[in-house]
Amino acid sequence: MQPHVQGCPTIVVDQAITRAAIEFCQKTGVWRYDHVPVAAVEATTAYSFAPPDGAKVERVLAAWLDGVPLTVKNATDLLGVDDWKTATGTPTHLVVLNDTQFRLYPLGAGSVDLTVTLKPSRAATTIDDAIFEAHVDAIADGAIGKLAALPGKPWSSADLVTYHTGEFDKAIDDATIREFQHAPMRTANPPL
Repeated sequence: MQPHVQGCPTIVVDQAITRAAIEFCQKTGVWRYDHVPVAAVEATTAYSFAPPDGAKVERVLAAWLDGVPLTVKNATDLLGVDDWKTATGTPTHLVVLNDTQFRLYPLGAGSVDLTVTLKPSRAATTIDDAIFEAHVDAIADGAIGKLAALPGKPWSSADLVTYHTGEFDKAIDDATIREFQHAPMRTANPPL
């Protein structure tokens, strides 16, 4: 990357790489992770996600309670359900509260398994080797595009922004299509 952004401090380059990797993983879902099982306990209203160091959960793809599939919802999806915060029983839903926590609806006990997508955290110093190796050129294009867009810098360049941002966007589209092609097809929406 340095030949494209000569004079750019290494720390700024590193930050741009992290930002590009975060965006790439957010938009494509390529970094899949089988979350460690979570022991659910009666009346517990929130559980923390436990991604690997340097990562954050981006999306819950699927969840199971004792091997039985749970419907994954966001908290806003249940705003019209009067008892969603207090009901107890056999959980049927995993409710994503925010990017660090989830809960079960209704509240109940069992072993929760999750498949999620991850993204690097802002403080990450590394990314999963397989993800980086498979998408290093795309991430570099994204970082170069971000750096070249910084106004008034010796490495600023509208031409570099246009080219590298275009390559980054194409790589995101290609990776997203590949992920979609490998996803299981669903023929009917699950009931609420």
